[in-house]
Amino acid sequence: MSLTRLAGSGVLAATLLLSGCAGQLDDGGDGPAGRYQDPLGLPLEGRSVDFFLYGAAVDSFMAECMAQAGHEYTVATWDLSLPAVPAYTSLGYPNLDAELVRNYGYRAPRDPREIIPPAPLDSAIGVGEEEAYLRAQQECTDESRGAVPDIAESANILRRLDSKSREGVLSDGEVASSVDRWRACVTRADPPLGDPSGGPDDFRVSVLTAVDARDHPGQVDTMTAKAPADEIETAMIDVECRNESGYDTAYFSAVGEEQERLVSEYSDALQEVEQSMRGIQQAINFYVIEGQGR
Repeated sequence: MSLTRLAGSGVLAATLLLSGCAGQLDDGGDGPAGRYQDPLGLPLEGRSVDFFLYGAAVDSFMAECMAQAGHEYTVATWDLSLPAVPAYTSLGYPNLDAELVRNYGYRAPRDPREIIPPAPLDSAIGVGEEEAYLRAQQECTDESRGAVPDIAESANILRRLDSKSREGVLSDGEVASSVDRWRACVTRADPPLGDPSGGPDDFRVSVLTAVDARDHPGQVDTMTAKAPADEIETAMIDVECRNESGYDTAYFSAVGEEQERLVSEYSDALQEVEQSMRGIQQAINFYVIEGQGR
């Protein structure tokens, strides 16, 4: 994705790099109320849109706008009949599905719906056209906010509420016990990488940090890099121990229950988020889903 407009969106930009999925505008949930097995079912997850298709909508508008100004704007080719494979949720939780981990470790697979990535934007700028191109690009970026509503404010509200829902969860008795069981399981397995002295999230970060320091020194964004064998082996141990210890159920149940409470407490703000997301989804439908047939 070119995502010129999105590059300066702070937390949102990070979310876009980490997300490959979105739910529908419903209350989410995974089984009985208050019981959640993974992050994809959390109540706040279903209140966003597909971040990658949001970026595609912005790009599609930019391509149309730039064409009217006599310039080319490179975009990806999408096949929306293919299933999305969420590497991260809209709230930034990693999707540690065993099959994904077996193939990618802790890294993010490319969205399989993007069958042809965009050509480098530099290839669309003719010699001597740089100034005119950048001027047209800025004008189209400004216009795009009317055509595809900005998602940053709504996304940040959801992220802040999610952060609030995780405050104090690790001190919950059931969660703390599951962390102890997870740590004992990982320690027995003796993974080749990582420090299991903290919780599962700290462990995952320690593995990525170790691999990046060894294999990608000085690089900033390595999440799409190929995972080495020892990272995959370690990540699989992590996933197996999460299942054995009951950590995911304990942790996401606690977070989900708190999110249920926050959904009620912040209902007015979330109604505004839902209204905003509906407008964004309409733009996605027009520029991406329906746009494929235009």
